[in-house]
Formats: sequence, structure tokens, C-alpha cells
Amino acid sequence: MSAWSLLAFIFLVWILWAIAGTVQTSLKNRHLPESERGGFSFAPVIPFFPLLLWFVALSIDYFASPWGSRLMAALHAIFGAAAIFFIAQFSMQLRPEK
Repeated sequence: MSAWSLLAFIFLVWILWAIAGTVQTSLKNRHLPESERGGFSFAPVIPFFPLLLWFVALSIDYFASPWGSRLMAALHAIFGAAAIFFIAQFSMQLRPEK
């Protein structure tokens, strides 16, 4: 996996987690009055953590190529699969009841 593909993949997984957090917050807030509803903020972490993890992968690759990229890609594949699972699970709970 090229360095730029890895960066795009890491960003994609973090965006999936932002979606999962937003859906979870919607699920928690649906029975609350408007004044008690909370929010979900992910904007401050999206640019920094993925770039930091990408830099860590590239640093490991410098000494032990390609293990940094492989490790980071594998961890984010697991992370992404869990995000998709949680999005599906939360979405099923958000369906209107019949």
C-alpha cells in the first residue's frame, strides 16, 4: 500500500467513526426534550490523529519497511469494520417502530 493510499484509508476510517458517533448521539437524543439534547463533536481530532498515525506508520517503515504501513492498515481495517458494525447496529435501532 502506498503512503498516500494509507493516508486516505486512515482518514476514511476516522470519518466512519465520526458517522458512528453521530448516529449514536442521535439515538441517545431521540427521547430527550430539545433543551436536554447533547451533541457530538469530532472536528478537532479528524485532521490531527490520522496524520499522526500516518506519520507513525511512515516512521516505522523507515526502519522496518513495510511493517509500519501493514500494521497501521490492519489496525484501521479492524477499526473500520467495528465502525461499520456499530453504524449498522445503531441504524437498526433508529428505525421507526411499527
